[in-house]
Amino acid sequence: MYSGYESMSTLSGETREPQRIIPRALMLAVPFIIVMYVLPTVAGLAAYGHWDSWAIVAGDGYVSFVEIGRKLGGSALGVALLASALLGNLALYLDYLASGARPLFAIAADGLFPRSVSRVSGRFGAPVVAILLMAVLNAVLIIGLRAHLHLRGPAARHRAGPQAAVPRAAPHLGRSPWSCHPSPSSSSPST
Repeated sequence: MYSGYESMSTLSGETREPQRIIPRALMLAVPFIIVMYVLPTVAGLAAYGHWDSWAIVAGDGYVSFVEIGRKLGGSALGVALLASALLGNLALYLDYLASGARPLFAIAADGLFPRSVSRVSGRFGAPVVAILLMAVLNAVLIIGLRAHLHLRGPAARHRAGPQAAVPRAAPHLGRSPWSCHPSPSSSSPST
């Protein structure tokens, strides 16, 4: 929910006067973010209640924030909630991508990783090569893990976040090519 704040120190290298800008930004952003979380939650509870049946995707007795938005303000509010969820997740991903690339850039600048990764944009001063490298690594991990862990299907619709991957992935871990333990279906040696 409240993610991204831990990236401020990492990204301060790309900010002019971070000692002045970051506290000001926090003073403006935190009250706004609190209102943006509390207001829809209170409105959803008032309009629908039954918070225990809220889910990421509606169906099978579950209702999503988009469905609650449609009940409150018609399809326009439902679309606005969906768009805000998509944009919020995109912003969070971009934050993690940029903050993950910054240490890689610093390591390369110190000569502990190929120097080409320390190249920066002439226009913005951002570590472009490190960001692209992190994006490729993320894509490989996301596509590979999604295919490997079978994170699709009805069970996936009612859970979100990293904590949801564990119960869905647990049955498949024994079949992992990286696992140190044999899968339950493998034959055991006779004694």
